[in-house]
Amino acid sequence: MSLSLGSRIGQYEIVAAIGAGGMGEVYRAKDTTLDRDVAIKVLPPAVASDPGRLARFDREARTLASLNHPNIAQVYGFEGGALIMEYLEGETLRDRLRPGALPARKAIEYATQIARGLAAAHERGIIHRDLKPENVFVLRDGQVKILDFGLARQASAPASSGATQTATAQAGTDPGTVLGTVSYMSPEQVRGEPLDARTDLFSLGVVLYEMLSGQRAFRRDTTAETMTAILKDDPPELGATRSDLSPALDRIVRHSLEKNPLERFQTARDVAFALDSLSGSGSAAAVATTTRSRFAGERWAWLSVTALLGLVAAWQGVTRRSVPDGEPLVPYQMTLVLPTGIRISPGVPPVYRFALSPDGRQLAFKGLGADGHRGLWIQSLTSRVARELADTSEAQAPLWSPDSRQVAFSMRSGVSMSQSGSSEIRRVDATGGTPVTIGPVGGAASWGSAGVLLVSSGPPAWRLRQINASGGPVAEVLAKADAQMFHPAFLPDGRHFLYAGITTNPALNGIYLGSLDSTETTLVVKDAIQPGYANGAVIFARGDAVMAQRFDATRLTLSGVPIVLAADVVQVPSYGFAYAISQAGTLVYETDLATSKSQLGWFRRDGTLIATVSDEADYSNVELSRDGKRLAVSVMEPSVRTHDIYIVDLERGVRQRLTFDPSDERSMAWSADGRRMYFNSKGLELYSKASDFSAGEEPLLANHKSKDLLEVSPDGRLLMYRESGEATANDIWVMPLDGERTPRPLLQSRFNETFASFSQDGRSIVYVSDESGQSEVYVMRLNESHAKSQLSTKGGTYPRWSRDGREIFYVAPDRMVMSVPVKGDGAGFQAGTATPLFRIDPPPGAMSVPYDVSADGQRFIVNTIVPSKLPPSLTVLINWPARLDKQ
Repeated sequence: MSLSLGSRIGQYEIVAAIGAGGMGEVYRAKDTTLDRDVAIKVLPPAVASDPGRLARFDREARTLASLNHPNIAQVYGFEGGALIMEYLEGETLRDRLRPGALPARKAIEYATQIARGLAAAHERGIIHRDLKPENVFVLRDGQVKILDFGLARQASAPASSGATQTATAQAGTDPGTVLGTVSYMSPEQVRGEPLDARTDLFSLGVVLYEMLSGQRAFRRDTTAETMTAILKDDPPELGATRSDLSPALDRIVRHSLEKNPLERFQTARDVAFALDSLSGSGSAAAVATTTRSRFAGERWAWLSVTALLGLVAAWQGVTRRSVPDGEPLVPYQMTLVLPTGIRISPGVPPVYRFALSPDGRQLAFKGLGADGHRGLWIQSLTSRVARELADTSEAQAPLWSPDSRQVAFSMRSGVSMSQSGSSEIRRVDATGGTPVTIGPVGGAASWGSAGVLLVSSGPPAWRLRQINASGGPVAEVLAKADAQMFHPAFLPDGRHFLYAGITTNPALNGIYLGSLDSTETTLVVKDAIQPGYANGAVIFARGDAVMAQRFDATRLTLSGVPIVLAADVVQVPSYGFAYAISQAGTLVYETDLATSKSQLGWFRRDGTLIATVSDEADYSNVELSRDGKRLAVSVMEPSVRTHDIYIVDLERGVRQRLTFDPSDERSMAWSADGRRMYFNSKGLELYSKASDFSAGEEPLLANHKSKDLLEVSPDGRLLMYRESGEATANDIWVMPLDGERTPRPLLQSRFNETFASFSQDGRSIVYVSDESGQSEVYVMRLNESHAKSQLSTKGGTYPRWSRDGREIFYVAPDRMVMSVPVKGDGAGFQAGTATPLFRIDPPPGAMSVPYDVSADGQRFIVNTIVPSKLPPSLTVLINWPARLDKQ
């Protein structure tokens, strides 16, 4: 329809015609009720009757209505076939670009704002798919607004992610359909492939390139030539036309324009952070000053928001009940800055890092100081007061008593809680004091209203056990031969509970309902982990999000549809997320934005960094080939949050992906001649693949038990690996690589035997065992005598035997790399005094080997954590049940 001056749509009176905008005509109007100017977009008559276009217009309204961010044009409503939007005064980015390229400072500022707006949309599962200068509006004060999500849709997660469709009606685009403006399309968009958020990051790179160069990156004479350029060509170097641009800025642009989405920036927040980090490498001093000032301002804003959170909490009591009757609850989000010098301990699995008190007033978390000191901290959400609990350096998995007065936690000696070993639960008053032991069981737990603790303990068989909070015997509640049970959560009656069940049939994985009074269980939510209950809803993790769905705790039934409470939450896939809930409508979670990545680098024996050999990513397990020319490493793919194995050619600096299965591939071992790679995949079974990428994978060993590759003997005949036993914890096994390939245990006991390495002559191994009560390093002769010598005395792990056989390396508990001179074998084996070399700072990972040693023993390649540059913080979502109330 066409509108004339003075005509009305509901309460809106048309003031002027602005022109075409995306899919429809745009008018300026006056909201006669609220006395404000608005923009109205309507479809022209020629297309208003087209069901397809009308459906897309309706979808745009729904999409925009779900977004509320300062860098996204706000929609107010949809009325009479017209979209009612915020009225903006300024000009499009296209208008700003007509005279030519922008100053670097302005281009960085605009691109950062665009990235932040995209991040907000992507967190809601929405991609734009038509980002271009015409769809970016610059207000008179320099604020940027993204316009026209007319081609956006709810992004569909990969089938392997476990994500489900939301309740919002969606009209997705089939693979093979090309939508968008050609010059700004991503390669996957040109090919008509299914899209995710990374398509917008490519388009942002194209826009940033144009802002800096004044030229379109891929524009050619015809549409076909432009599309071919997007698929095959790189744009001209920015430095060819602008010598004032920093190399760092050019790298950001290039990284955004990678053809392969896996090699591109993975999130819009990563792009924003990278642009913000140009403080020391901008094209002019103004760039550095602006960036530093902005970071300092953001830090102060976070501290102020924390103080505001305290005031709001004190006023509302952080509870829903204190809100006056009749006043609607409004969900809002805050940032909780941790105590100065303290961050969430990255060495603790996400699910074990923190817990929120039931009244929503306090957070218990495992903290790590700058000096390496670890402990449990209690931080108030109402006054910024924080204190450390005594004797908690080895504590993790905190949980609160129902009255929010006590904190319980698990202790485990010498090994991670993901492995077997001695463990116990202790409790302490939240105000401080000496911890008291409850009983000899440890793991993720829930403290019920009846004074019972329900604990998920293991491995190898994860089962549910109970113990009284005041102490006493441990009783088994639930154990199944075909299932593992994790993350228990009591319901209000203190008898029924939820837990995550992982079975031998993936179709039956999910959240189960159980009872202390029965062994019967019921599948409640499929394909989900880490349940909780609060405010009439079951909370769970699925894909990369924390979700909630209505649950009647009396009738024990679900209703409604799940909603997303938080996305991009730190997690270990299929194991647990870093989030916690209270019974007062509060959710606390850790986002990927504040987490650390790692980098691979060569170090000398004195700890001097020689060179880095990788960009920053999530690496685990590093294994050098015997000739030292190649490196195998496991790398997490951020889009799907699973690991794949890559091989790095250290001479050429080329990294190439070896595995492509959607499951995790974390541990690997080279064949003695370097021609094959052995690795775990598909539920930790063992496979083999040619290391020259010439053939597909071959199954090697499948027995439905947890396994990790360790090493191949120097003669190439034996493959050594760790395997979890039913009654023997972790054991060391070997399998011949020729003949019948029948596995046999090399070390099997009730203790944990984990990491191991062959001597150069293949007659001995160095390994780790916790038989003394903590992880220590031992050497054992591989003959009938099994003669054994202990090398470490104060703890040790990750042993490596040097290629010349004269030295053994391991890592002490303080992360110091130790060297032990050795000679002889069997009864004549002799070991010298352990000497410290240098301290490493590896990322977390119970079964992740963080280093390897060159053949001459003079260089170490180390996986080193790169701390986040952001202040340590957590995100707090207040009044999240109001989102359920909108259903």
